[in-house]
Amino acid sequence: MNFSFVRNSLRQRLSILLILFAVTAIAQTGNDYSSILASTDWGWQNHNGVYFGKASFDDLYGKPQRISIAMYPDSTMATMLYDKERSKQGTDTLAAEAGATVAINGSYFNMSNRTSCTALWIDGVEIATTVADEYSRCNGIVGFKDGILSIEPYSNATTASQLAAWGKKYDAFVATGPLIRMGGVSMDANIGGEGFCGPHPRSMIGKRTDGTVYMIVVEGRMEDAIGFTMENMVALAEDLDITDAINLDGGGSSTLWVSGTGVINRPSGGSVRNVPNIIIACSRTDRNTDTNGSCTHDTPTNEPAHQDADGDHETDN
Repeated sequence: MNFSFVRNSLRQRLSILLILFAVTAIAQTGNDYSSILASTDWGWQNHNGVYFGKASFDDLYGKPQRISIAMYPDSTMATMLYDKERSKQGTDTLAAEAGATVAINGSYFNMSNRTSCTALWIDGVEIATTVADEYSRCNGIVGFKDGILSIEPYSNATTASQLAAWGKKYDAFVATGPLIRMGGVSMDANIGGEGFCGPHPRSMIGKRTDGTVYMIVVEGRMEDAIGFTMENMVALAEDLDITDAINLDGGGSSTLWVSGTGVINRPSGGSVRNVPNIIIACSRTDRNTDTNGSCTHDTPTNEPAHQDADGDHETDN
């Protein structure tokens, strides 16, 4: 008997078995994150047509994480922008003031005076412009027309005439980013610098092809919730089958609020941060004819936000 042949044959079979075992283990122990997300108990609740829930994960994209989600059909719920420059209110009190059913924090702003620092238009009026250094991560806009959410690309090459055209096209729009997905195609969201792209609390808004809108907050800067990188945000949108999505202001601003329940995530700063703009949704049967973001009453007068020189403003991730 050729023992050398037998030993070599056994080694080859063992190597094949080890490879098959490794592949099976990978498939069963955490890389099929879409299945993990689908099978997780989110504790779903329904409030006036909005389904919301939250879940913790020991290992999601390689780290312990905690995610809060609210979702609703755009056929019965209207999505709008609510802006109050120099606000001394958080997402929760602004949302309650607007008569919203659900709300998430909006785009980036100057933390020293709580004014928007990305392009923001309401009713054809320019409320804020994008400061130069925000173009590194703000490569999209969220537009709102008759309660329908749209996402379009944006950059420092976007002309004044294009902004004015969007001002006519939409009831309101705000620049933010990075873009995460458009038309089912995943974007390269690793923009804005290494510090920005690393793990942080994150906020995202997006929609599926059937019109289901998703508001998502990822907690972070905590031992049991590390936070998402921008690559993780893209992966999450893919795994949830969200075809169009964009990143919003994050860090201590990340807040998801539902009427009757309150803030459902844990803000990283320990309390809800004051912000100038939020994205809200309310029942189409409850909203009034205003297109500036108010569901139940007139929006407070908007004060145009004038930013300092390039870079002379403080923002979070």
